[in-house]
Amino acid sequence: MIRIHLIMAPLISHAKAPLRYCSPYFYPAMATCRVDDPGALRHYPNFRRHCLLAPLRLIATLFMLQLSAPALAAPVDRVEKLIEQGRPEQAISTAQKLLIKSPGDPALQNALQRAYFSYAQQQNTIDSYRGFRERYSTGPLAVEALKRMAKMDWELLAGSKVREKIAQYRMRYPKGPFDDQAKRLESNLAFRDAQQADTIESWS
Repeated sequence: MIRIHLIMAPLISHAKAPLRYCSPYFYPAMATCRVDDPGALRHYPNFRRHCLLAPLRLIATLFMLQLSAPALAAPVDRVEKLIEQGRPEQAISTAQKLLIKSPGDPALQNALQRAYFSYAQQQNTIDSYRGFRERYSTGPLAVEALKRMAKMDWELLAGSKVREKIAQYRMRYPKGPFDDQAKRLESNLAFRDAQQADTIESWS
C-alpha cells in the first residue's frame, strides 16, 4: 500500500475505482490518497496537476493565516496595533467591545486610556486634552495632557498684555511648566499698570 499525502485536498472515495483520488478543488483540509496500484498513477490525469498545485495551495493557506493573524492576536495587542497604525478611534471602539466581554481587565483599561490619549494627541487641541483630563484625572498620561494644555495655553497668552488673563492662567496651572514665566510677566504687567496709573493706590 502506498500513501501519498496531498495538502489541501479532501479525500473522495470511490468504491469500484482502484485509485482513490483527491479533488482538484481547493479545501483547507489534509487528505490521504491511497493507491492500490502504483502503475495507476501514470494513468491518472489529475495527479500531476495536484503535485504542482499542492505547494501553491500551501502558500495560499499560509497567506490567509497571516491575514487573519490580527484577529487571533491577544486583545491588548489588537488595540496597541491600531494605536500604532494611527487609528485611535477604531482602537477605542475595539477596546470598549473587548471590555464588555472582559469587564475590569486592567490591561484593556490601560490600553483604552492610551487609545484616548492617542486620539487627543491626534486632534492636538486644548479641548481634546481637556476632554481626556475629564475622563482620566490621574496617571502619567493625565499629567502629560495637563502639560500640553499648559503649553498651548501659554503660547496663546505669551504675547498678551492683559494682566487678568495671565493671573487666570496661573490659577489654572499653579504648578505648570510655565508658571515662573507667567509670574514674571504678571509682575511686569502690574508694574506697567502702576506706572500708567501713577497713584499711591497703584503702587501699594
